[in-house]
Amino acid sequence: MIQFINPVDILNLAATDLTSIDDTVIKRAKKATLAEIDLSDDGFFNYHEHQLTRSDCERVIDELEERDKLEFYHFIANYPVLNKFLISGDESFFTAFRHESIYKLPEFVKFISPYFAAAYDSALWKAWQQYTTPIDHIIAVEPIIVPDDVDNAYKSLRNDLNRKIEDIRGLYAKVEDLEQEVNLKAIAAQADILLDKDRLNMLPPYFQDLRNAMVLSTRKLGIQINNIRGDAAIGRQVIETLKGVLTDGVTREKLVKDYELLLNAEQQEANANDPVRIKYNELVASLTEVYKAASNPQTSVPGVRKWVDEHINIEEIKALDVKYHNIKNQIAVKLSGVGAAIYKGHRERFAALEYLEMAEQIGVLEGEPLDAVLHFRNILQEEITKLGLTPDDPHGVNKKMIRDMIIIGTVIIIIVIFSKGCF
Repeated sequence: MIQFINPVDILNLAATDLTSIDDTVIKRAKKATLAEIDLSDDGFFNYHEHQLTRSDCERVIDELEERDKLEFYHFIANYPVLNKFLISGDESFFTAFRHESIYKLPEFVKFISPYFAAAYDSALWKAWQQYTTPIDHIIAVEPIIVPDDVDNAYKSLRNDLNRKIEDIRGLYAKVEDLEQEVNLKAIAAQADILLDKDRLNMLPPYFQDLRNAMVLSTRKLGIQINNIRGDAAIGRQVIETLKGVLTDGVTREKLVKDYELLLNAEQQEANANDPVRIKYNELVASLTEVYKAASNPQTSVPGVRKWVDEHINIEEIKALDVKYHNIKNQIAVKLSGVGAAIYKGHRERFAALEYLEMAEQIGVLEGEPLDAVLHFRNILQEEITKLGLTPDDPHGVNKKMIRDMIIIGTVIIIIVIFSKGCF
């Protein structure tokens, strides 16, 4: 830290009116101060817990030959919290901060800049290291510095964030090393601690590039946890945390896309291990084979119904959680397909209607699938009415026999009558 020494302070001229301070006053005060040093036991001037040599004092006192610097030092000496801040980094300056017109004076800013940058860097770094100490009161005060000193004002904190980025990179190096056993939850927790997103978000715009860099490094960690270690859930949690960090638009778009991809991957992992989903996926696969067989004229229609009754519980399927909606929909579509196959291969209209009713009872069909089922049901019902079919006579065999018997009887009577007429 650059040592700030206020010669007005050393010469005890703070209380002296600025207009009355001239070369004579300064020389007299300088002579007294140097004499004090010469007469001291250790040859030093004690200045706010710092020991200054005679040459240190002479150097800064000589600066008062420039009138502007005399005015600047005098102002600072009469603003105790600023004076202490520049000397030792005393944080009371921030809580007692007030705007002064001199802060807008380019010459004053240039004069105070190197000292203010060093003190500001020290105060911010000290507060940042103590996690229980707030930093918002420091950040709320914009440094009184020239552009060339901006990096110096944030140097220590910037270096710390760069170290944290390297630490995060070290974490995904561990994830990438498949020969090393790792605790992914512990690694994600370490990354969260290193990110320190709540305080990271408090930092001024100067840190935006570093904020983005930290997010992108942690983003890679989350992706590697999924891609290399196959744990989409923890990878997604890492990305979800990053969504709470203030980033630029491009970085945010990447995070949103990554989050959706990992969320889908996590769902696929969960589905692959879900016993309910496994059970009904197997049922859908079997029902697909039944559907293929049902259209074969050689397949037993009662045999198909027996299999369905043994393997499909409509009430149980209806009661499945909403997250299984897709499975319920697949079963409903397959059942309606079995009905269509029964009709195609066997012209069993009533049996086909029963399968359509099962599909509708599940209660998930909508849109085109539902329209197709309703249209097919209307066709079946029209044919049943037109052909005069009944559940007891689904093919109209009895009606045909009666009609044939009437025709045969009529023919016989006609023949008999015709025979009698011939004799």
